[in-house]
Amino acid sequence: FDAVLGRMVEVPVYCREELIPDNWMVGPCIVVEKYTSTVVSSSFDCVALANGFLQLERRVSSSSANVELIPGGAAAPPQHVVGLESIKLQLVWKRLLAAAEEQAQFLLRAGFSPVLRE
Repeated sequence: FDAVLGRMVEVPVYCREELIPDNWMVGPCIVVEKYTSTVVSSSFDCVALANGFLQLERRVSSSSANVELIPGGAAAPPQHVVGLESIKLQLVWKRLLAAAEEQAQFLLRAGFSPVLRE
């Protein structure tokens, strides 16, 4: 879901292990790993650093300066909350599945241990 456009968009997906240093990725995109994912919105670009970290850099545009305020000076809640919650739910679900799979693999390996059999 692209919050700026207000709709679902197809984005490129990069594998973090395959990134080389100084590899720039223009948002929107997703950088996936075994246990997590980094979602780069269309307001950001991402660069892979030499130490393996990802650095997100915000793009400056005139549209990003237009923030709708409600009385009292607080920012108005975004209209795309449902879309973002859907993405968060999918990411949490994938992490939960990865943790459950890791536990299952541990139990499988531990099940053949003579210490646990007795």
